[in-house]
Amino acid sequence: SRWPGWIWLVPIAAVGILAWLGVRFVRDRGAAVTVLFDQVPGVSAQNTQVTYRGVNIGKVSGVALTADGRQVEVRLSLDRSVEKYLRSGTRFWLQGLSFNLSDMSSLMSAIGGPTVEMEPGPGRPQHRFIGLDQPPAFTTPVAGTRFTLLAGERGSARQGSSVYYLGLQVGKVTNVQLVPPHQFRLDILVRAPYDRLVHAGSRFWDAGALELSMTTGLKLQLLSPAALIEGAIAFDTPAPAAAQPSSRAGSMFTLFADQGSAELAPSGPHVLYTVQFPGAVGSLQVGAPVKLRDFIVGEVRAVGFDYDARNGALRTPVTIELDAARLHLAGAGQAGAGQAGAGPAGSAQGADEQWTRRVNDVV
Repeated sequence: SRWPGWIWLVPIAAVGILAWLGVRFVRDRGAAVTVLFDQVPGVSAQNTQVTYRGVNIGKVSGVALTADGRQVEVRLSLDRSVEKYLRSGTRFWLQGLSFNLSDMSSLMSAIGGPTVEMEPGPGRPQHRFIGLDQPPAFTTPVAGTRFTLLAGERGSARQGSSVYYLGLQVGKVTNVQLVPPHQFRLDILVRAPYDRLVHAGSRFWDAGALELSMTTGLKLQLLSPAALIEGAIAFDTPAPAAAQPSSRAGSMFTLFADQGSAELAPSGPHVLYTVQFPGAVGSLQVGAPVKLRDFIVGEVRAVGFDYDARNGALRTPVTIELDAARLHLAGAGQAGAGQAGAGPAGSAQGADEQWTRRVNDVV
């Protein structure tokens, strides 16, 4: 017989099984991805999971320093099903490095170790990415309008801080950066439909700290425990400004240090005056209210001193700003509502000369 024998069925079957296992390994091994991070505390191979919208889609297969030692190269082994999401706009970041009061799921990550989070994006297929330094404000697409706030100080707000309206969380801070020479720019996104509540005369302030008021007795106000830890921004819109159209995307506003400063800010055309005091003015500071018959009509803009060499006299000049709307001049509030928020810092520059004359009449 030409048949060598039934014994040859054993190696033939073994070769077939090995071939089938090889094909299955290649098919099921998943997608290999490399992500570069500045640092990866708590991340380890085979123990750190990769998730997308709470679903486990892979794990970390290796961690090593780059050739120059300046970054950490994290190799991921992802399920074949997410291959279509690996594009140039896809983002990766570490979740769970710190506890977030607004996201209770971060408590589990803080206890069990960080995870690598993925958010798909558009673009061309790609398998090498630069990881984010911190989690993005929104991990999924959100409909809304973006606005810009300018502040003279850093304040408590940071990327991911919440934006509140009447105590309701309506948006988040998406970016914070220093703008030369000495301003901070904060980009915020207010979710729809709450973005329609933002008008040209809206007031934004830093709400991430305890507010102490002694005007009507000792009063402590805290927006929320999360705001105290993570920072927050709040805004409100005066009634005259609410009658105007909603602000467009990209509109710029001033970010005030606290709610009191926001409420005292001019809402209409304003006029500057210099008052010369012959002596010291005590602890008078910039931002102090200017009152007329116990009603606040403006604020102090600058405090300094002058020396007259001719007679050796010292004077203390104080620059004050009077708000035409607070003086209840007819039509001043309507004019101011249309101007507030129009400039880079939300100021009503170029007030009409007639309002200046009318304020002068009061003074």
